[in-house]
Amino acid sequence: YRDDCPDCQAIFHQIYWHNAISHNIVLINMNQPQNRHYIKKYQLTSVPTLIHGKQRYSGTNQQRIKQIVGD
Repeated sequence: YRDDCPDCQAIFHQIYWHNAISHNIVLINMNQPQNRHYIKKYQLTSVPTLIHGKQRYSGTNQQRIKQIVGD
């Protein structure tokens, strides 16, 4: 995610509260220079991007996010 991304901000609360219960999400702020290596490592082309195993989703569709992170 990027802290200045409107789409990231739109889904942040859903992700935050899911993680408060499940503790299985790592948020990586791509605006931080020390995190830039993740762009290449995970072949990121847009934010927000969620990756779980071989599943990958970039976008804000609530149902698709639930499929990736779980209910």
